[in-house]
Amino acid sequence: MRALLVRFAGFGLSTVLLAVASLAATPAMVAASGPAAWGAIALGQAIGVIACVVVGWGWALSGPATVARGDASVQRREYADSVRVRLVLLIPGATIAACVAAALGPHQPLFAIAGAISATTVALTSSWYFAGLARPYLWLLLETVPRVGGTAVGIVLMKSGYSAIVGLACTLCGMVLAFLLATAWVYRSTAQAGAERLPGGKLLDVLHSHRHGVASMVGTFLFLNTPMAIVSVIAPTVQPVYALADRVRQLICAGLNPVVLVLQGWVPRGGEDKLVKRGRAALAATGVFAVVFCALFVPAAPDLMRWLSDGQIGVPEALVVLTAVVIAIDLFWGVLENAVLAALGRLDIVTTASAASFIAMLPVVVIGTIHFGAIGAFAGTIVGQIVRMTFDLAGARRITTDHSFITTVK
Repeated sequence: MRALLVRFAGFGLSTVLLAVASLAATPAMVAASGPAAWGAIALGQAIGVIACVVVGWGWALSGPATVARGDASVQRREYADSVRVRLVLLIPGATIAACVAAALGPHQPLFAIAGAISATTVALTSSWYFAGLARPYLWLLLETVPRVGGTAVGIVLMKSGYSAIVGLACTLCGMVLAFLLATAWVYRSTAQAGAERLPGGKLLDVLHSHRHGVASMVGTFLFLNTPMAIVSVIAPTVQPVYALADRVRQLICAGLNPVVLVLQGWVPRGGEDKLVKRGRAALAATGVFAVVFCALFVPAAPDLMRWLSDGQIGVPEALVVLTAVVIAIDLFWGVLENAVLAALGRLDIVTTASAASFIAMLPVVVIGTIHFGAIGAFAGTIVGQIVRMTFDLAGARRITTDHSFITTVK
């Protein structure tokens, strides 16, 4: 328990620093270029997040368990495969995201494009690797510090009169520097540990082997970010309100991500005999934590949203409550899919659940947005979340009951 708390503190420190930097950047962007420009940036970032998942090709989901179980040779090959794939996909992924963002945000296309590109480059993160190693403080040093430093420089420049696009460019540079530092450390550390040069698979074979990971993650981010596009098209007048609530969701979920990162490294380390027991314990603890979070978030959220929007955007109380529910469910399914089902080797269940929830969510979000605006869009998201959790829980219960996970993990 002490080791888990130490790791949680380490991942939590990185996440808090990144979240604080992002929080500080938001009002700076609003002040530098105005609410409409910030709404376009938020739209671009929502699209860029989806491109980021495609470029990352599922390593954030499947990678930690492989790293946790493997020796230095396996760890090095896993990271090398991820670098090959990400570098090949980065430029086309960022280009497509930028084009889609410009099409959906025609009134402020440059801001939408900048938001999409900066969000796509987050695919270069190595957080999944350090989660598998259970080395959060290395992640803090090698990746978090450069990223926060880049954002801080951008904030200073925006407050000095530069556009929000300049701030996003600084954030992007910090991410690239972090990637270079982490990659250099991975290769050096595995070489010192005596890693053998294992032959890497063909690029197409590597892409195929991680298909369930990327499919499920793309489904997740499509699920969470498609409502932004729907609101922008159907009810553009309430888009800034939805964008603000959705930004809070993103920031809080990022702040809670250490819970998932710690459990991604903890659940698979117990071996096959302890896998189910650890998985159930992880889900039970996460469920309790999610309920407590909702109780604490609702009274504090209005002040947070008021500060983020520089007092220019008002958010209804019902939307605050729905935002809390979405965040809580997102945390629970994050642990269920990323830590438990990934450790069981059943990402195919996650893929199926992701597709079913997306199909169920779309009509509800559209109808809800038409009749109730931003509140209806969030309500539709919750309906989809319930469908997804139903599929995930049913699949997890089935494979743990008949013990089919043993052969799958092997």
